[in-house]
Amino acid sequence: RIVSTGLGPIGISAARLLLEKSSLALVGAVDPDPGKAGKDLGEVLGIDNTGVTVEADADAAYRRLKPDAIVHCTSSFL
Repeated sequence: RIVSTGLGPIGISAARLLLEKSSLALVGAVDPDPGKAGKDLGEVLGIDNTGVTVEADADAAYRRLKPDAIVHCTSSFL
């Protein structure tokens, strides 16, 4: 159970790869961009609908989905 966080160019590529892996279940996606939040992940990726809705609130998504791992593809402020 994976949640993909950050759907910029790298996050989009990572999410596409996650969807190709039969051993993984991409159960959520997070991006605060109002142009992406609320859309089906497939629409953001340019593929068929996935049934996964992009969410803006990461904390709420993580609490609700209880993923085993998060693929984090956002910028760092370090």
